[in-house]
Amino acid sequence: MPEIDIRQKVEKYWGRIERQLNIEDEEEFQQMLQEIEKQFIDPTQNNPVKAVDFVQWLNPEPLMEILKPSYPYYMYIKQRFDPRMRFFAYMLLSRSKNLRSAYNSLTEKEYILLGFTEGKPTYELLREFIYERISIERFPRVFKQILLELIFLLKKKNISLGKSVFQDATDIRCLKHDPEAKYSGYYKHSGYKLDVTLDAEHDIPLYYSTMEIISDEGQNLIPSQKYLASLGLLEEERVVDDKYASFPNIARSELNNVSLFYKIAKNWVPTKKSDVKKLKKLYQKYHKDDDFVVNPSLDFILRYFYKKG
Repeated sequence: MPEIDIRQKVEKYWGRIERQLNIEDEEEFQQMLQEIEKQFIDPTQNNPVKAVDFVQWLNPEPLMEILKPSYPYYMYIKQRFDPRMRFFAYMLLSRSKNLRSAYNSLTEKEYILLGFTEGKPTYELLREFIYERISIERFPRVFKQILLELIFLLKKKNISLGKSVFQDATDIRCLKHDPEAKYSGYYKHSGYKLDVTLDAEHDIPLYYSTMEIISDEGQNLIPSQKYLASLGLLEEERVVDDKYASFPNIARSELNNVSLFYKIAKNWVPTKKSDVKKLKKLYQKYHKDDDFVVNPSLDFILRYFYKKG
């Protein structure tokens, strides 16, 4: 299925709105938008914006193409799609522990704000929408489309994401009888790990990867860097713990023009393999190759070794 052009969708949406308004209505509409925008400028800890007040203005239209295959009778359900998607966004933004806590946290009036015309829906309706219609298979695509639209909208405000990021993994305890979960002696329980990359300035998740609780999270560092680059984000620095700071990850980060910040582990020892004389001696073995350069810089030698594998 082709990727959705977010910019085109947004421009098409606003063009349709403008065509439907006369001059008087348009002035009133623009004034309303300005009043709304004022409420969302520079929210602080003492003056936060409630998640439900934010998501009631979301337009889920760009996500419809992704979820169409979930509905055999899509045209019948289309008009009911928006409020369900807004609730899903609310659940994520409010950082609720689970669907049940998000469901119980909203009042009848707040559900109406999200677009549920008859008030609070049944729990089963939202459970089925999130776990079966969106599902674990479609969630990565939904996540990516939301992120792309967010990047596009923030750029209009001259706000960029991904310049400086944090990356870390969190352990998640599994249900009692999960046959796929493994036991970790380090965490002292069975479960999984969720590896997340966050924008350091805005605390916005940019990349995630689920993994076994005993897996090495360091293997997610380079895939995360490549994913951010595919979104058009220009990463410059990344802060990680020493589980990510393997020699290959440090070298590959530099090749990706990303400065890696980490704490040097106590058990690290110098290796004679990195002696400059030995590196130059090893480089001379390639003197018959067409891409061999005489008297190269140390940076060139290291990149040459990387290219040679």
